Amino acid sequence: MESFGEKLRKTRESLNYSIEQAARDTNISKRYLVALENEDFSLFPGETYLKGFLKNYADYLGLEGEELVNIYKNMKIQEQPVPLDQLLENKHEKSPKLLLMISGLVVAAALVVILLVTQPFGAGEAQPAARETAKPENEYVFKDYAKSFDVTTGAKITVVDSGDKERGSLTVHSIANNVVIASDYGQFDLGLGMKKQIDLNGDSTLDVEISVNDIYASGSEKHAKLALLKLTSGQVATTAPADNQEIDINELTKLYGNDAQLITNAGKPEAFTVDVRFTGNCLFIYYLDGKPREQKFMYTNQFLSLPVNEKADFRFSNAGSVTMKVKENQIQLGGFGQVAARLITWKKDENRNTYYLLSLPEK
Repeated sequence: MESFGEKLRKTRESLNYSIEQAARDTNISKRYLVALENEDFSLFPGETYLKGFLKNYADYLGLEGEELVNIYKNMKIQEQPVPLDQLLENKHEKSPKLLLMISGLVVAAALVVILLVTQPFGAGEAQPAARETAKPENEYVFKDYAKSFDVTTGAKITVVDSGDKERGSLTVHSIANNVVIASDYGQFDLGLGMKKQIDLNGDSTLDVEISVNDIYASGSEKHAKLALLKLTSGQVATTAPADNQEIDINELTKLYGNDAQLITNAGKPEAFTVDVRFTGNCLFIYYLDGKPREQKFMYTNQFLSLPVNEKADFRFSNAGSVTMKVKENQIQLGGFGQVAARLITWKKDENRNTYYLLSLPEK
């Protein structure tokens, strides 16, 4: 079976991309791309970054990023320990080592007896072992519905549900003017006052909304105050009305659940502008007012402002890396690694003789 590293390299070569070009296009260091193709996992600073880079590189090459991440996970699970017979020593080597081990145990037992004899009874309550009670510094658990955390670089926040089942984790990669945060499905940066809804476990459901309430320095160290809010998903309809169908606005939630957004209303359709900002790499496809398809590969910190008369259709390969606004309303898209499709269009409500500008999910 072809390994994921071979698949990445062969696909890149078939596209006539050099490793240098791929590094420029993806904003991933060349040495990490080479490490992925060679399946050299020792170079990566952590599991989160390895899986994020692997998924972004695979998506860039037109491969199924999630599939390759799963192949990597299976490889890790299937790694076998050293065979037992290699750990066993020859008989002639056992005697000296066995004597040393017994001597060490005798000394340890003697020290325990001395401590028990010299420790006065009732001198105080026994202290629990440090390894049982110590909590790693800069690690947090988020179990509540909403909670704030004062964090520094390297902080890890593990998100669990009410049954203590882990849903995913967030790691603070760096704090400067922005806060760079990584999950298992990519990384994003948030400025002061910004917020982001993310999918932590790749199940196509938004789990957590995270916002940056403050960034400040304490001594030589930067701190960030992060606010986390757990999200509940609405039901998505299996069918949708035709684009030109007249519809009562009150029926929208029955058809789309929480995925339908009302942006504004007017007596007749008006032109509007869609502002799109990218916090990570993403393939972006769009159709404006029935014009021919436009396709761009967008990079971190790129921005587009698109004028629209009546209708716009959007496709994103990595919804979690996109912030989209229409008339100052942020449009719900999805999490990292999710493919999202949204239609922003005017629809007429005959009952009220008015038009509503809506953001609707598309299949």
